[in-house]
Amino acid sequence: MKKLILSVVIALFALLPTKESKAQDYTWGIGFRGTYYPALSIKQQLSSRNSMDYIVSFRNHGFQATAIYEWKTPVINNNFHLYYGIGGSVGLWDDYRDNKYKDELGFRAGVDGILGLEFKIPNVPITLSVDYKPYINLIGWGNDFANGAFSVRYVF
Repeated sequence: MKKLILSVVIALFALLPTKESKAQDYTWGIGFRGTYYPALSIKQQLSSRNSMDYIVSFRNHGFQATAIYEWKTPVINNNFHLYYGIGGSVGLWDDYRDNKYKDELGFRAGVDGILGLEFKIPNVPITLSVDYKPYINLIGWGNDFANGAFSVRYVF
């Protein structure tokens, strides 16, 4: 297990750039995040290294709104970026516990993380990304440690 962790850490450091890179050629992106709970995704580039990701998903007759601050670094070339970040979410949706569905809305608030890879298609205003986004609710019931997604965004 120690060798696996060490290998992952070395691989991540090998991906870090040695000089400042150009920013991806867009300021805003809007699109669809395909996961178990479909979502609208809006990404705002703050600088060449930072962005905000706003996600609104719909679930169990309710919604969850998430804002994540992301750090990014180019990998392979300036069209591929590894990104990771932390943020928070609030939501309101029906309770579902122990295979018993209750028709009442419950409030949730929690901490979210994200780790992903984004590809900006050259000369086309589209980005594609895959990510892993676990969250822990600090208020209300429900956590999700297996929340991965594929996103497509129109960028401008």
